[in-house]
Amino acid sequence: MGVMLIPTVYMSFSNIASACREQNKSVLSAFADSIPFVASIASMVVWLAASPNVLNQHLVLFLMFAGFAFSYIVGRVIVAHVTGAPFPKLNRMHVPIFFGTANAIAPMLGLAKMFDGDNEVVLIWICLAYTALQYAHFALEVINTICAYLDINCLTIKHKKAE
Repeated sequence: MGVMLIPTVYMSFSNIASACREQNKSVLSAFADSIPFVASIASMVVWLAASPNVLNQHLVLFLMFAGFAFSYIVGRVIVAHVTGAPFPKLNRMHVPIFFGTANAIAPMLGLAKMFDGDNEVVLIWICLAYTALQYAHFALEVINTICAYLDINCLTIKHKKAE
């Protein structure tokens, strides 16, 4: 599976570079915008490498947490792209990712883990709850903003007011 990621990432960066050249924008600046995303992926890889217990016993839970985190991050990038807003950098969704990684590598730095061994699953549950709530809030905010702008209801038909 990891092998398939290489051509996907290569083509993504190639497309970014092409689009920047066509629009006379800085390619380096565009690549700099992807640093938080790359840092998040690298951080999660380090977390899993440093915590074999998570990898072997709680991978599905971890992937659910990662899914919400990346959905939020990518969603913000899409909204920024569509609205012409600046691309988001680090945001609140990176906090559980970086905290979990710091917890996982703490022993390598001579520090004690806050959540160790079997208790690390508690941290993953906390991260999952946090990311799920943040993503739900983000999704509802986007839906409500679009519905308000278009003066429509979500999942219902808006009837004309009787005069």
